[in-house]
Amino acid sequence: MFERAPKIAALFVAVLFFSLLCFGLTASSARAEITITVDSTYSGSTITVDGIQYDSFPASIDVDYGIHTFAAQQEAFVVVGQDRYIFQEWYDGNTNATRDIDIQSGFDTSQNIRAIYRHEYCLDVISSQGNVSGDDTGWYTAGATIETGISGPVNPGIDTRRYVRGWTATGSAPASGSTPDIPPFQLNFYTQIVWDWEIQYKLSMQGAISPFLVQPWLVLQR
Repeated sequence: MFERAPKIAALFVAVLFFSLLCFGLTASSARAEITITVDSTYSGSTITVDGIQYDSFPASIDVDYGIHTFAAQQEAFVVVGQDRYIFQEWYDGNTNATRDIDIQSGFDTSQNIRAIYRHEYCLDVISSQGNVSGDDTGWYTAGATIETGISGPVNPGIDTRRYVRGWTATGSAPASGSTPDIPPFQLNFYTQIVWDWEIQYKLSMQGAISPFLVQPWLVLQR
C-alpha cells in the first residue's frame, strides 16, 4: 500500500497539471477578440494603440474586448516650419488626440478608427517697418484665401520718413508689386513675402520771396 503512494501522488500531480492546462486553454479560447482597422487621412502620421505605434495605414489589429487607448500624432511636418498636417478630430468627432474607446461585441468593425488631419501651410511676412494689415505670419489651411498688406509711410522724424516701395514674394503670392496691398491669393504652398522700404528726406530751400520752399520728398538712400 505504501509502495503505491508515490505512484498515486504522481498521478494526482499529473491530473492536476492537466486540469490546470485545460482550464488555461479554455480561458484563453474564451477570451473574446475582435479585428479593428486603424486609419489616418495623412499617411505620414502615426497612431499608437495601447502603446504600440502604427505608421502604415490602414492597419488591421486584433484586440480583446474592453477599453483601449488610441493616440494620434498631433502635428506631422512635411517640411519643418513650412508645410504640416495638424490633428483635427477622430472619425466620430472626438477632438482629443489621445482618447479611450470601449470595444465590445457590438462594435461596428466596418467603421475604421480614423484620425482626421488638416493640411496647413505657413505664411511668412517679413517687414522691417510698418504694420501688417490683414493676414500676418502664421499657419493657414491649405487653399485659404490670403489678404495682406502693409501700412505706411512711417515718419520717425520731421525731415525723414520710410516709405514702402512694394514687395517680393515666393510661393503662392504674386511675385512682386509696388502697392501697399497684395491682391488676394490662395495659399497652396509655403509663401514668403518681403516688404521693401526706402528712406526719403525732405528738402527745404530758402528763397528771397518765401523763407522756405518745401520740395517733394527725395530718395537719397535705399
